[in-house]
Amino acid sequence: MRVNRWVRRKCWLRSSAHRAVSFPTLLQNWLDPRRAKCYFISTYARLLAHDHEKPKPKAFARRERQIMDVLYKLERATVGQVLAALPDRLNYSTVRAQLRVLEEKGHVRHEEHGLRYVYFPAVPRDVARRSALRQLIETFFDGSVENVVAALLGGEVSRISPKELDRLARLIAKGGKEG
Repeated sequence: MRVNRWVRRKCWLRSSAHRAVSFPTLLQNWLDPRRAKCYFISTYARLLAHDHEKPKPKAFARRERQIMDVLYKLERATVGQVLAALPDRLNYSTVRAQLRVLEEKGHVRHEEHGLRYVYFPAVPRDVARRSALRQLIETFFDGSVENVVAALLGGEVSRISPKELDRLARLIAKGGKEG
């Protein structure tokens, strides 16, 4: 069998390295990530086992959040500019390493200008804002916008000016017409 020969040649299976194997056994061994020694096949089997679930992005660590806030505020910045804008006194290489980690995670990109890297957010601020707000609503308010508004207005109604209340009423009416 052609598949059997290819598997024996490229990916040694623990249970059947040099023996002739029936096709169902071969498939069972081939798709079992614990039994396949070949990286490609075991990785493919793991992907099949997880049904292609997209990993959820993790929340930022405190330092990553601070760096992202600085980048959103400055729009484009070098490591030195980020370092100067951070509240804590950090080492240059620490900030550079954090920016590299953020770039690997896909949150930040860079351009080369001479010998310097200029970093900028990969996601526009309004998209990041909506995403963070959606996560906040899901986490703390069980996905209920009504609970968010109630928490925001609870006891604080007297601090909201009539102009702000009118603007909020127009936004709610506009949202009701679109939805």
